[in-house]
Amino acid sequence: MRTPLATMAVTLDEMGHEHPQLKDEMTVLEQQIERCDAVLRQLVSTTTEDSRIRVTRLGVLLDKLLEKWSLARPEIKLTTHIPGQVSKLSIRYDQSLEHALMSFLNNAADASPEYVSLRVDSRPGAVLITIEDRGRGIPRDIAGSLGKTYISRKQGGLGLGVLLSQASIERLGGNVVMTGVPGAGACLEIHFPLHEDAEDDPSENE
Repeated sequence: MRTPLATMAVTLDEMGHEHPQLKDEMTVLEQQIERCDAVLRQLVSTTTEDSRIRVTRLGVLLDKLLEKWSLARPEIKLTTHIPGQVSKLSIRYDQSLEHALMSFLNNAADASPEYVSLRVDSRPGAVLITIEDRGRGIPRDIAGSLGKTYISRKQGGLGLGVLLSQASIERLGGNVVMTGVPGAGACLEIHFPLHEDAEDDPSENE
């Protein structure tokens, strides 16, 4: 798939020079090609050695995530609530979980650059990760389809990335609930099981 994506990128570049009046349309197409390439990289990463399932402290995973986030989206002010006792809890994860959380944060930032919130709370045998924004919310006509079928950006901006991210989390035993009132922002809740030996985490070197 990398080859046809590269071919389309080159063709768009040539067309952009030949038809400058279509600059805006070309920009949209280029963004979609970049998005497809990012999704492809995510799929490839799930088959690499880095994607083997491991156990780690939740705080270690979130520290890595937030470090990457600050580099990728420095213009976004992220509000966080991560209690110290929750950071010590252990979960099973692979690289796809980090990709999924980053994808969800990016969706929230795209919808609401002025406000994105990441909150982590403990539940009996599980952890609850909540991501909120103050964007346009989720249109009622697509709310029931999120995470179940592909929805293009034209229909609401929550498509293939959400589908893959939700699949990654469910594969690791978690589940995702997305809610939002049109015009009042969106809320994404990720319920993720704790590792059975949460008090004796072997992954201090992660």
